[in-house]
Amino acid sequence: MMLFLLVFDLLVFVERGHAGGVLEAASAEQNATRLARDEAGNSTNYATFDPNVKMELNSDGRIVIKIAHLGAVGVMPNDDKIVEVAREQLIDEGILGDDIAFEFVSRATCSEAYEGVAVAAEMFHVQKARAFIGPYCATELESVAKMATFWNIPLISYGSTSSGMSDKAIYKTLARISSKNTEAISEATAALLRHYNWTRIAIASNTGSMAYERVAVFEDVLHRHGVSVVKKVLFDENGDANQMIGSGLLEELANSARVVICLFSSTRELSKEFMQATYTLGMNNAEWAYILPWIQSGPKDTSPWIGADGEMLQRVKDHYANAIIVDDVNGFDDSVVENFLQRIERHNIKREDLDVVE
Repeated sequence: MMLFLLVFDLLVFVERGHAGGVLEAASAEQNATRLARDEAGNSTNYATFDPNVKMELNSDGRIVIKIAHLGAVGVMPNDDKIVEVAREQLIDEGILGDDIAFEFVSRATCSEAYEGVAVAAEMFHVQKARAFIGPYCATELESVAKMATFWNIPLISYGSTSSGMSDKAIYKTLARISSKNTEAISEATAALLRHYNWTRIAIASNTGSMAYERVAVFEDVLHRHGVSVVKKVLFDENGDANQMIGSGLLEELANSARVVICLFSSTRELSKEFMQATYTLGMNNAEWAYILPWIQSGPKDTSPWIGADGEMLQRVKDHYANAIIVDDVNGFDDSVVENFLQRIERHNIKREDLDVVE
């Protein structure tokens, strides 16, 4: 769902001249008479705005701006409909001209192969993409954002990032729309630890690149604030409570610390499994303190103890009796998404037509 909300921001960003100079030409009526020709002298479907840039025209004579989504393929169902809704609204508001059309191209990134840089280069040079959404992982985003600056094209991120990504001297064309900043939440967590004078803690996390990035940020911040990480355990990324119990890692935590910071890639689901496991082993009482920095990669989550139908799951809530959730004031507020859904329903697009889960 968060990806769909990006469309409105991105179209405005492109229209305001951040697309590598490709929109510095005249209107579509003029462009239609400036068709490039191949070696045989035949007309092609490209309009040339400067000697180095060619832009494709669609069947309606509109300039086609390709937007590259660097993330998981298939996470934006009906993206063409959402783009059209966004385009019509921006035309009505006088922000976007009627001579421009948009096309999304998606490629998978953020795997263990670290392919985001190669994918971005292919999208720019081969697919002729002139705006990026993602990557969602911080390691690839940092490199791709620098490339986007060199190419002078916009890039919008939608995942949590470090505060270093705010340096506009380096990331000149990067726009961030996520309210979640990993470093900011880590600073808040460190302040909480200092308040209670908890200087020796353990970290519970899982395997995978996203969790690794979060742990690295937290370890750096905690070290600066004089907090020692005496133990770190990694559970399987797809594990459940029973697998966590069977791994023996919880016993290692019990022998090392009583204050545990939980940093999982899937914050809501994995923390629920982890808290259930600690409850089962009798590690969930006043002797323990579990700190849960609520870092989300997608839309706002409901509280872990709220069921799919909005009912209170008292047993799950009991598992969080000795947990402290560190979040911003809007952590469980989904008003932005709800307003967006109401807007698109006026265009006959329903909630079930979109991916509102991840």
